Amino acid sequence: MRDQLRAFALALAFLTRLGPSRIADRAALGRSVLYYPPVGALLGMLLVLPFLADAFPTMPLVRAWCYTLLGVWLTRALHLDGLADLADALGSGRQGEDFH
Repeated sequence: MRDQLRAFALALAFLTRLGPSRIADRAALGRSVLYYPPVGALLGMLLVLPFLADAFPTMPLVRAWCYTLLGVWLTRALHLDGLADLADALGSGRQGEDFH
């Protein structure tokens, strides 16, 4: 049970700002992958809270920006970094075996 809690805490720290940063070896990081979906679900629930609280009900653009910026902040822009890496790779013009 204690190992699962450590793995969950590592997943939380790796994917979000919700857990304290820590150094982990490959094996521990591998065990934490099992908890990425629950961490994602937790993150999704947190991002929906402003909508459930009916924040800015007549301002959909403000709601969208709040949702986006909160997600970027909570994940340390992890998804945006991945999107930027993909755009960089696609913009390189490489094809076939040269495309890594």
